[in-house]
Amino acid sequence: MKATKKKSVLLIIPGVPYPPTDGHKLKIYELIKMLNKKFDLSLVILTNKNLSIDEVRFVNEYSINAKIFYFHKIYFVLNLFKSLILGIPFQVGYFSFCKVRRFLKCRSKQYDFVFFNLIRTCSYIDIFKNSIVVLDLVDSIGINYMRSRKKTTSFLFKFIYNIETKRLLKYEKKCIKSSNLTLCVNNDEAKYLSKYGNVEWIPNGVKEELFSYSMKKENDFPSVGFLGAMFYQPNIDAVKWFAKNVFPYLPLGTKFYIIGGKPAESVLKLQKENPNIIVTGFVEDPYLILNSVDCVVAPMQTGGGIQNKILEAMALGQIVVTTSIGAKPIVHVVDGKHLIVEDEPLKMADSISKIIQTKYLYEQIGLNAKELILKYYSWQDYETKLMTKLI
Repeated sequence: MKATKKKSVLLIIPGVPYPPTDGHKLKIYELIKMLNKKFDLSLVILTNKNLSIDEVRFVNEYSINAKIFYFHKIYFVLNLFKSLILGIPFQVGYFSFCKVRRFLKCRSKQYDFVFFNLIRTCSYIDIFKNSIVVLDLVDSIGINYMRSRKKTTSFLFKFIYNIETKRLLKYEKKCIKSSNLTLCVNNDEAKYLSKYGNVEWIPNGVKEELFSYSMKKENDFPSVGFLGAMFYQPNIDAVKWFAKNVFPYLPLGTKFYIIGGKPAESVLKLQKENPNIIVTGFVEDPYLILNSVDCVVAPMQTGGGIQNKILEAMALGQIVVTTSIGAKPIVHVVDGKHLIVEDEPLKMADSISKIIQTKYLYEQIGLNAKELILKYYSWQDYETKLMTKLI
């Protein structure tokens, strides 16, 4: 019996998601594996760094054909200036290259599906008139920036947000209209953007091994932890806000672990100012620390999408204390049952102090959290929902 020929998919991505060390990389990493199972997958990768042997091996393992476009950082910087002149979002202009456009134009009729990962790859969306176009928006950067410009403490980012917000919202609307399907991980954002086209909510999953992860260090001091990519501005804003407004009011001797790669200078400064704040940088197994603290904090002040750091901590069965911004995107979550939501600094400090002093009273929250994530936020569930939309 003749085997059915697989349909072809092109996925355009800004960089290689290996190793999957942050939420964004994890999402693309899982998406590549899903698409490879069902389709003949080709990749176009835009990057400003030479790939490692492990990155090349990953690309070759999961795609039948991959084209890697390497551009020196100076060309990306020049693209920012071009964006300013042309009036397009920096996020989009940064990854817009004539060489890539020529390559894609020559192959515009080869693929059944074309996936654009994030709005930043969408300067090429007009090329594909004969394919089913899927915009993997993940989250609306326009909506994120609209919120972030009000709260960020960085002068540079205030300037960028002011310029970018209107441009991004306009460009996202245009790209959604040009796509056959747009994917969002945030349900509220999906509902808002659905007036512009076919927008579907499919939330991220978590690593399956976290549900059975049991390694833990026994600390003889109270501790809290934050996990995230520490070059990402919303994460920087979150830990700085927490260190200034909440941490001083926790029980004496409490340690605050900030776990995540490439910490910004302003984050490293927190450690210099307070010896009880520990900035780990990249660690091979961040979950060992995360599983050992009294509770996990996610004091998000800005940001969009869904916070993988919260999903992962909940999958471990940890008690999570977060803000409304952190909790709202997690559908089905109930404050006081699956996690604790506090926006006021002193109330957050009080909740964390009670957990530290009487953790046994709060352990059911961690158990409820794990059960919720297992039920609604697995990558298998994501794959099932995605394939239902495509096949």
